[in-house]
Amino acid sequence: MPELSVIPHPSGRARQASLYEASGFVEREAAEAQPAELWLCIDLPRLAIDALSSGRSEPAVAVERKAGRIEVADCNRAARQQQGICPAMPLAAALSLQGGLNVYGRDRDAEQQKLTRLADWSLAFSDRVALYGDRSVVLGIRGSLRLFGGLSALLQKVGCGLDRFGFEYGVAVAPSPRAALWLAQSGAAQIVENPLELASALRALPVSKVARDSRHLARMQHSGIRTLGDLMRLSRTGVARRFGAATLEILDRALAKRPETVSCYTSPACFSAERFFYLPTCDLDLIRPAARVLLGELEKYLAARQLATRLFYCELIRNSVPLARIAVGCRRPAYRADQLKLLLEEHLCNTRLEAEVTSIGIACTDLEPLAARQIDLFQPAKADGRCWSGLIERIEARLGRNTLKRLAVAQDHRPERASLSTDPEPLQAMPNGAGRPLWLLENPEPLGLRHGKPCWHGPLDRLSRCERIEQGWWDGFDISRDYWIAENSAGSRLWIYRDRRCRGWFLHGVFA
Repeated sequence: MPELSVIPHPSGRARQASLYEASGFVEREAAEAQPAELWLCIDLPRLAIDALSSGRSEPAVAVERKAGRIEVADCNRAARQQQGICPAMPLAAALSLQGGLNVYGRDRDAEQQKLTRLADWSLAFSDRVALYGDRSVVLGIRGSLRLFGGLSALLQKVGCGLDRFGFEYGVAVAPSPRAALWLAQSGAAQIVENPLELASALRALPVSKVARDSRHLARMQHSGIRTLGDLMRLSRTGVARRFGAATLEILDRALAKRPETVSCYTSPACFSAERFFYLPTCDLDLIRPAARVLLGELEKYLAARQLATRLFYCELIRNSVPLARIAVGCRRPAYRADQLKLLLEEHLCNTRLEAEVTSIGIACTDLEPLAARQIDLFQPAKADGRCWSGLIERIEARLGRNTLKRLAVAQDHRPERASLSTDPEPLQAMPNGAGRPLWLLENPEPLGLRHGKPCWHGPLDRLSRCERIEQGWWDGFDISRDYWIAENSAGSRLWIYRDRRCRGWFLHGVFA
């Protein structure tokens, strides 16, 4: 993160403010009356190239057509420092300096997506986020300072997050969004907390900041006005008369003398992100890292809004045409990237690509509020079925939906019809079932008698009281049986019954 210089606070206020008091651009009483909002601006000076080039080591430029010629719209640091390439240079001139230059066509849609992604991420620090200009985002952070432990701690968190984005960026803090933008764009990373210090902080900036167009700027420069400091030395009536009331209004807003309304950013109702590959590929091992990055972005999107999802889609795309669309479902609402990665991995293992893909996309429209869970402070955490549910999700992702079934109790006392297979969710505990075994023979096996006792690999001793079942006269499967739990000399525990009509003994189930 760039080193931020702090403009001196109230100790040097009188000396610095006196420079512009006579011109009327500083009003001490108004500035001291109430604490102003504090704005943090994040400027992306290389957005045009950063939105297209993933690598920073090789020289690269983004080009566009202007006035009938192709010229450099932006270039990365390697192209600027190593080859001397700069914006507005003709492409032919840039290629003459570097023959192996990576050339990209400028994509304003990609730039807007990156800027929107930055605004989404900024919502974690403030609820007042606005897209400001073509390449900047501003955040109202006065109400967030206490939450993050002060301005220094907040700036450190913001800087660490921006470093992970991989963009070149500039930051500045000021009492007005316009001043924060100008300071961030100038590369002078500064912290100005007091409105009285704004005039001093902005005086060295070029007067082009307030110029409407090139003719307006030329008129100012012909009058000997090169910087905002030169302009602020004039009287307010003189500025309005010579350069227009609009110029005075822009300067007042920058100095926080007039409030400026910004349109707060509203996050999209669904998540959609795409990642492009440097070269077309059909190797899933090269596709998986991009999928993990996108799922990490999905987790941040869901966490920032306290949402969860049961379904998201992964698209493998070739030149904007989807070649494969994978639907990944969750039985429970999920928002953590590691869980979503495991499910997507099972689907990718069963995916075969017949053609190379150029990008991968993740889309999620099935969103619901994240349900809060109450945790007992004094009792150890109890399993709530989430681990079991995750295992079921992974098996079904590998084998397909409806491949797993769960035994459930039916409203029938007859053993052959007392259970049924259902969907594995919701997970419920099986009732005791009066000591019945889970393993029933498809057809009861007749048992012989020895000394009046039923036998199965030896005489059986009955261990339980009799359970009589008489049911089914209304549907044609009428039974009348007496059931016991029995055990033989080898320790095998069985479930046997005596048919009260034929007086025969039968083995119907095995416990172990």
